[in-house]
Amino acid sequence: MVIDVLLAVRGVVANIAAKLPAALPRSDGMIVSRAETEAFRALLLARTPRLTPIAKTFGGAITATTEELQKTLLALKNAAKHPSGTVASREIRLQLQGMFAAAVLETVPLVRLAHLPRYLRTIQAPRAGQRG
Repeated sequence: MVIDVLLAVRGVVANIAAKLPAALPRSDGMIVSRAETEAFRALLLARTPRLTPIAKTFGGAITATTEELQKTLLALKNAAKHPSGTVASREIRLQLQGMFAAAVLETVPLVRLAHLPRYLRTIQAPRAGQRG
């Protein structure tokens, strides 16, 4: 999954120079000069090397979260087989639905996304008085 993200970023960066927009319109209504357009493009290109480490961090967080979410869902499925775990399992699933809403990647900052695997491991941990 991380490789896919990195390849996608690399493809975008490879094609970005040809697709860069002209400089943003000037607030005074004057026509943007060629020099301003080139300076704008240079600024955008200078920022693209930052994409690779961000993509690696993001991809790593997504991979870790996906792996822990699968383990958590399996643990909840197993817990639901026991009468005492059915209600708790259902409640935790509802909380997970809120935690992983459709727009989670758009709304959760990368810093917080990195903590989701830890939260999921806590859900998986056997509680005192429960058989593990």
